[in-house]
Amino acid sequence: MVKAILLAGAALVSQASAACTRALLQDAAAAYVKAQSTGQPSLLPLADNVTYAENDVSLNVKTGLLSQTVKIDFDRSVYDTTGCAAFTELSAATNSHPYGTYNTLYLI
Repeated sequence: MVKAILLAGAALVSQASAACTRALLQDAAAAYVKAQSTGQPSLLPLADNVTYAENDVSLNVKTGLLSQTVKIDFDRSVYDTTGCAAFTELSAATNSHPYGTYNTLYLI
């Protein structure tokens, strides 16, 4: 299992100072799913101070799992508007790579 984590004080540059809403978190999760399914981390509007980690090891977001196209069979997200965080689970069971299920936590 691979765990991909994006952490930042202000992960979404355009919304950094906006109030945390469910819609903001839903947009962040949708952008993540699209970025992973296309292998284009540039689709995520990330701040310069974002830390990207896989299995608790910091990596360059442009060379990690997020830069690889993954056929996503199932995804689900949970939104915490109080903590301004979104937890997203992706399942890629039928993918040719052995990623299986992995999780992402956004702190905005």
